[in-house]
Amino acid sequence: MIYVFGDSHRSFFTDTHPGSSSPGKKGIFVSYTLGPGTAHNFYENRHAEMMKILNNTNLSDDCGVVIVAGEIDCRLHIPKIHLETGERIPELVEDTVNRFMKSILEVKELGYKVIAWGPHPTRHLETLKYSKEWYYGDQRMRNQTCWAFNEVLYKCAIKNNIPFCTTFYNLLREYDTYTVYDEAYIDPLHLNQVLWSATERTLGQIYDNYTNFQ
Repeated sequence: MIYVFGDSHRSFFTDTHPGSSSPGKKGIFVSYTLGPGTAHNFYENRHAEMMKILNNTNLSDDCGVVIVAGEIDCRLHIPKIHLETGERIPELVEDTVNRFMKSILEVKELGYKVIAWGPHPTRHLETLKYSKEWYYGDQRMRNQTCWAFNEVLYKCAIKNNIPFCTTFYNLLREYDTYTVYDEAYIDPLHLNQVLWSATERTLGQIYDNYTNFQ
């Protein structure tokens, strides 16, 4: 089994309602919500809760673990800091991913088959008239930020012999405009099950061949 921990986007793995606080299960996945939070502060605010679940659930030492975080960093926090302070997005992304990697590396050191999971892109929330308090910048900026986040997370993961997976690239309709396939979303923010089978197959293969990454 692969155990998924994170914010409301963990719902994609188990077809759970994004607002549900109950564990979900579908296929090879079991998901647990840790509530809303950022990748930037995941280690400080969510890591201990995740470790408590891992320690109290009698999991086998070689089970798979995926941590879902980063979407809200790319949709809101990083663009907001960039536009308000002038700090460059690449440096902000680098700092956020490095902080997030502390949790991923600690889980790996405990012997679990941790898989780095990159966030998905955001829709054109302006057209959807989504509340402006929950996004910053335009769609292009948000998804350029998300692209950078995935690239940095991938490099950090590979450097530490950790496999990486994301739906980000599958969801981009046009690479130059950073528009997305809206039909893959269940609401303004969350993914539906369009890519679920492919994701289960890919992560299942990574899990089965995990020793190849070590």
